[in-house]
Amino acid sequence: MSKREMIQRIMSLNRSARPEFLQQFSENDLNDYLRQLEGLNNRVRHSRTRKRPN
Repeated sequence: MSKREMIQRIMSLNRSARPEFLQQFSENDLNDYLRQLEGLNNRVRHSRTRKRPN
């Protein structure tokens, strides 16, 4: 994934992120952050679909 694609994906997951700010980081840093965001996003979705005990 290119740096620009990672920035676009990050902005889709974190709507407060701005491209001007993200552009300052290396591709490795962006990739690490993107993996963290995707992990959090998956956990949030999983917790919303899990049934709660009555």
